[in-house]
Amino acid sequence: VAEGIPVLTDESHRILEMFRIVVPTEYVRWEAENVGLTVESIVPHAVRTVVPNVRAFRKLRRQWSSKKARYFVGWIGANQYRKALDIVFDVASKLPSEIAVVVITGYGEIPLDTVPENVILYRNIYSWSESDIAAFYQSIDAYLGITRGEGFGITVYEALAYGKPVIAPDILVFKPIRKYLVTYDVQKPRLEPYMDYIIMRYYEPKSVSEIAQAIY
Repeated sequence: VAEGIPVLTDESHRILEMFRIVVPTEYVRWEAENVGLTVESIVPHAVRTVVPNVRAFRKLRRQWSSKKARYFVGWIGANQYRKALDIVFDVASKLPSEIAVVVITGYGEIPLDTVPENVILYRNIYSWSESDIAAFYQSIDAYLGITRGEGFGITVYEALAYGKPVIAPDILVFKPIRKYLVTYDVQKPRLEPYMDYIIMRYYEPKSVSEIAQAIY
């Protein structure tokens, strides 16, 4: 629901009437009720931290030491649905050499000639365990919550739970935690149909340079 506007058929409504609908934030309840769903209650995000894999932590820092950077900013995303990888690369290209961006993503198409020199790229997101991801959060200096269309903002919540400063778009998904974030402005959302069941809501940053400045 938080990704955009669901396209619900009469059959969908009939099926959903048999379920109790629970959502994680007030914003998602608003989105659900806008399309005619009845929300029973709000159960806030339950993001938990886990003990980092110490071996993974040491391995990451050893791999990153080949870069000349002093600071490392992280981003996690599955590289699907046009989320934001190109924006991450644009931001990285505007950062000074002392800051590197560590990207954990999936196997979607990534033109390697577009990857900036200060980006450390992992394309095996689905093979990382919880303790490996915890080691990643412990290893970075800040988290980059860049997204075009955010559902529940799980990685932003996770990074905050591990005590990391987070840069994120100023969108309604993050309203409950906005005071804990460094936010950047976005343009008016662009609506775009995705298959037959949702109209995606995409947010473009007003200024990539503003994001880079927020990191710096």
